[in-house]
Amino acid sequence: MKRSGILWPAMVLLTGSLLWVSCAGKSKANKLAINLLHGTELEPLSPTIEFNSFPPTGSSAVAEGTVTTGFRFQRENGKWVLRDIRLGDMQWTSLQDLKEALDQVRRRRTQDEMKVILQAIEKYRQVNGSYPAAADFVELVDKLSPGYLPYVIRVDAWDTEFRIQPAGGGFAVISDGPDRKPNTADDIRLP
Repeated sequence: MKRSGILWPAMVLLTGSLLWVSCAGKSKANKLAINLLHGTELEPLSPTIEFNSFPPTGSSAVAEGTVTTGFRFQRENGKWVLRDIRLGDMQWTSLQDLKEALDQVRRRRTQDEMKVILQAIEKYRQVNGSYPAAADFVELVDKLSPGYLPYVIRVDAWDTEFRIQPAGGGFAVISDGPDRKPNTADDIRLP
């Protein structure tokens, strides 16, 4: 009985200590990550961000956190429909405007990745005297990695696998674009 009488207070003390250390670490991580936002485009959001972790290691780090977000709904035909979004205390942005802005960013990132792939194909041709033989994109990337591609690229910014088509002895690299459907008007093709 005496053991259990000592055990419970010890467990409570240990749990409290761990929670205090955890909260202190969280607070330190939050302050460090918030300080890094100063002078960036996200600085206005700083007061509305709560970072949960920020474990910097080596030359990079991933900070995980929560941003206060607002959602404005409108009733249409008896149903609630999401119309606008607000991050922190910034202005309301329509859902459509946000989607279009994200698609523009994703389009640029996808085109940049496609250029890296095309450069790797060209490097392969220069070294080997011919383009790699590949039936599909996965086979192509397997032949280009790791010697010609700086990192493995498999999907576009919409998480859809790239496609290839023969073009001029080499390849055209194709993204299905925002609608994620092949052979539609929003496809991205290089070259």
